[in-house]
Amino acid sequence: MFNTILYIDEEKLREYDSILKNKPNTKVNARTIERKARIGNGFIGGEGKIVDEANIETNVNYEYFRFETKAKELVSEEYFFDFTENDYDISTVPSNSLIKIRANAYVPEEFDTSKMLDEYANLIFQSMSGQPNIEIFKEMVERRQVKIPIIAQYENNNFFMKIDMNKIKVEYEEFENLEDDEITIVGKKVRRKSGDVEIYNPYKDFLKIPRAIRRTMPKNQQNEGFEFNPIIREEEFYEIEVLAIYR
Repeated sequence: MFNTILYIDEEKLREYDSILKNKPNTKVNARTIERKARIGNGFIGGEGKIVDEANIETNVNYEYFRFETKAKELVSEEYFFDFTENDYDISTVPSNSLIKIRANAYVPEEFDTSKMLDEYANLIFQSMSGQPNIEIFKEMVERRQVKIPIIAQYENNNFFMKIDMNKIKVEYEEFENLEDDEITIVGKKVRRKSGDVEIYNPYKDFLKIPRAIRRTMPKNQQNEGFEFNPIIREEEFYEIEVLAIYR
């Protein structure tokens, strides 16, 4: 009941919730309440009215778990597959269905944010004077919605996902140590991949270089000593578009 949300995509939550209710969500920032004073058998309004502005605060944790409960009730096994309660075969679950798994997950060792920030900063500053300020680049990374790769194992199945750094609800250092705990992942099954599966491409997911330019680059390109190699795994994986991670 009192789970701790580690990551949540609030935009997807609103989108999925809207689909579930079959109507658009409306966001209420404030409401006006008109009060009239009663005198005898009548009311005094007009100039005598009192208007209160009430801010309505949304609790994301509450909204998420309300959504998950409703999703399980309404769509059942058609579109929501809860692997924590039933023994499904992931290979038969339709793409674009929501799945929920409890798994051991980790950030791949090859993904080193400090090293990547250092190299990115040096890459930018190589033609400029002065030393790069890593803190500035950390802010830059957060604003640009840099993706973080996650690999998870559930029973004999491998999953990978890429999440937005600025949607993590805990310190990144805590998130980086996911491997120590079993966590719950809820998201949309995208597709199955096998062979040389690209888990993460720094040019796309970190530097945000457009596809047309990436196609002209070798897979293991080095740029004057600055190396941004993709993370590849030679196994079968299922890709997940993450809605929430909690424990």
